[in-house]
Amino acid sequence: MNSRVRFGLIGCGAAGKIHARAILASDHTQLSWVCDTDARAARALGERWGIPWTVEPDRLFESAGIEAVSIATPHHTHFGIAVQAAQAGKHILLEKPFTLRTSEAVQLVRLCAEAGVAVMPWLERRYLPFVERAREIVAGGVLGKIVYTRTCTLGYKPRAYWEYGMRLEEYPSAWRGALALSGGGILLMNAVHQIDLMSYISGLTVTEVIGRTASLYHEVEVEDLALVLLRYATGALGVAEASCSTYGQGQFPIENPADAIMGVDGSLQLGIPLKWYDRIRFAQSCDYPKMSVTDMKIRLLDDFVRHLREGTPMRCRPEDAIAALGLIEAAYQSAASGKPVQLPAPSISGESGQTR
Repeated sequence: MNSRVRFGLIGCGAAGKIHARAILASDHTQLSWVCDTDARAARALGERWGIPWTVEPDRLFESAGIEAVSIATPHHTHFGIAVQAAQAGKHILLEKPFTLRTSEAVQLVRLCAEAGVAVMPWLERRYLPFVERAREIVAGGVLGKIVYTRTCTLGYKPRAYWEYGMRLEEYPSAWRGALALSGGGILLMNAVHQIDLMSYISGLTVTEVIGRTASLYHEVEVEDLALVLLRYATGALGVAEASCSTYGQGQFPIENPADAIMGVDGSLQLGIPLKWYDRIRFAQSCDYPKMSVTDMKIRLLDDFVRHLREGTPMRCRPEDAIAALGLIEAAYQSAASGKPVQLPAPSISGESGQTR
């Protein structure tokens, strides 16, 4: 690859700190500025790594030395900041969810295409070492006709999470529990990764969603428990379980071996080790080394740089983030109405992810 891509980081909280570590660790990126509207957070991260810091995003957008920005701010700010970045001609890595609504996400992708900048979602689970092998198994027909999928995002978050974040940040940040600011709870904040990963591996398209949500332990406006039933275009069914109030089920981020794809000729258990069963060899498995969230993000960064420098396709496309957001949005609509929601595929005019 050519020279390093110079990044500005917007958002210095829990997610932003992981972004910073990944950008600094990659051989193909350089962290040039960090920004947060809370001067304490910006200063702490900047001084830790010896990087200029600011409370004004415009300083990043106006800097000719910054080629791309990574956005790790509260959910309700994603759209506005990303639009500013696109208008400034900066390529964008954007935390999930892209925006609070799919309509905004579609609009953002169109704006990026018009501005000639690339936008890529931080859906780093796609870079887990077993994922491409799992895709090969499904695409190769080993499972036969797929009839059922399951994702399990079950774990526990302390009540303090809603004010201080998962890593109990030094400075209070209570936006996560407010529906208008976060857009949702366990589904949007955590299960989105496994919902996206199931779509990527299975290749199936969801056409109908039934959602049920509750908040049974945490006293917040968003859900800490959800059950989502899926119907695919092929007629197959699926379920997505999610909770952050199930003590003893695991910590976040979670890689759950209960995630599975099942067909008439075999079944596939996702995780490390990857396990699958078929009618010919019966039980097979493939082991892989464990990978940290930072390592996944480094792989995503390197993929993004290849796209910018060489024009290679991005493994995490903006359309994928929109699809996952649309599914979760439908689950919330179903939970509110008590009725199934049909899921049309969102259309985006123009080619996304084009670079200058």
